[in-house]
Amino acid sequence: MKVDDEMILTVDVGNSSIGYGIFQKGNLIFHDVVSSRYDSELDAIIAKLKENIQTMNLDISKIRTGIIVSVVPSLTMIVQMAFKNVFKIKLVQLDNTFKHDVNLKIDDVSELGGDLLADLVALKRDYSYPSLLVDLGTVTKTLLLDEHGDFVSCLFFPGPKSCVRSLGDEAALLPNLNRIEVPKDGPYARNTEDAIITGVFYGTIASIEGVANIYEKELQKPLTRVISGGFSKVIKDALPSFCYDNEIVLKGLYYLYLSNPDKFPK
Repeated sequence: MKVDDEMILTVDVGNSSIGYGIFQKGNLIFHDVVSSRYDSELDAIIAKLKENIQTMNLDISKIRTGIIVSVVPSLTMIVQMAFKNVFKIKLVQLDNTFKHDVNLKIDDVSELGGDLLADLVALKRDYSYPSLLVDLGTVTKTLLLDEHGDFVSCLFFPGPKSCVRSLGDEAALLPNLNRIEVPKDGPYARNTEDAIITGVFYGTIASIEGVANIYEKELQKPLTRVISGGFSKVIKDALPSFCYDNEIVLKGLYYLYLSNPDKFPK
């Protein structure tokens, strides 16, 4: 097998979804998502992966190795086993010994999640800085690179679905909802369910734009703005100043693979 024909698998295990991609010759040639709702159901994850790869029309025997990052410890080994069953390779888990070129100007680098490191590696490589990445998942994360490309700040606040759920959990008279969608009447809401969905939708947009504007004022420079994550596809059209890049963490994992050949089987 020629090296140019080899494929690399990247896997991102999050609280809401399991994203994975296949790279060949530096290009992401396949990207799909499996819901994390399967939790510990190994057979269900295997079945869903097999169903998805039937649509690939790819020779997965060319997949040489893979890299995984997980923010769900209880799910990590199960996902490892599922991907090994389907793709016949063992995934290498990203840890803090991997080399990269991002200067982490934070108090304790051991606190930085691997998914955020992958985000930062791709953000620095693929975009001009200063730059802000907003990753919309169960938790909304904002990652800031300053004008030198150094990582200088990260903010966490509840993701859109977390906001919707918390209203039902914490307010006795509000319903428990489990959906995020574009409001059908724009910013106008005339019933309780619409008030929740519309409020979370526009509240999320306002908070994202507000954080970006605060950082631009602090840095006194325009930011390259990027949005990613599972819920970003719902609100991306309402944030035209942001570039939509929902594969950024998978690309970051691939760049980390390229920078750390000694971590992977020959």
